Amino acid sequence: MKQYFIALFVGVALLSGCAGEGTSGSPEMESIQMRLDALSDLQQIFDGGENGQRVGVGAAFLKDLSESADRLTDSESDKESLLELCEKLKKSNDEETNVIVCDIAKLINVPEKFKDTFPIKK
Repeated sequence: MKQYFIALFVGVALLSGCAGEGTSGSPEMESIQMRLDALSDLQQIFDGGENGQRVGVGAAFLKDLSESADRLTDSESDKESLLELCEKLKKSNDEETNVIVCDIAKLINVPEKFKDTFPIKK
């Protein structure tokens, strides 16, 4: 299952990278898409935990999340909080994982119209 999430995240990263400078997308839209992708991955981790099927959090996902912290958050304090939560997530047990995932999701702001898409944002 870890391989699935790693492959999914790498695929999204590659597709995002292909968008590059040649597209008409604005940096703001790219930032929103990156945030939506991260929330989608976090939601999958959360949903797997609720259904009794523990979904592992891959080291590659956590590394990418940490490296993207400045683009996923709106303030320096949120960035620091996200980095701290990523460290906690590395060491978390199954019971703590969903709480930490929710806390990370709350730090990632997206436009109002997307908030209902991710139950972990509530």
